Amino acid sequence: RLLCNYYTIRHDGSQDGFVRNWVLQGSNDLHHWLDLRRHSNDATMRLPGQYGSWPVGGPAASMPFRAFRLLLLGATDSPTNPWAFCLGYWELYGYFYNLTADEGVKFIAQG
Repeated sequence: RLLCNYYTIRHDGSQDGFVRNWVLQGSNDLHHWLDLRRHSNDATMRLPGQYGSWPVGGPAASMPFRAFRLLLLGATDSPTNPWAFCLGYWELYGYFYNLTADEGVKFIAQG
């Protein structure tokens, strides 16, 4: 499991489709998701291939998760395909933990 404290996304190189409204979420069971970082009218991504990085904070950021997802919460700036999430890749940073029944959460390594 990963306790995510920072993340990076990269636009895919398209001339438009820059994300403005999205959320990074974490889950341990793939059914219940918690918001780790929510973006509203975030204009960081403005150029093809551009990177953007953000810290993860709040109560949910102190918990390790086994799954993460990005959800598009609003249209991008693309006039032709405003609901396409145009990402080249994303990276998660933080600390790896091993979750065992008898020991609870145990620190493994920084990633």
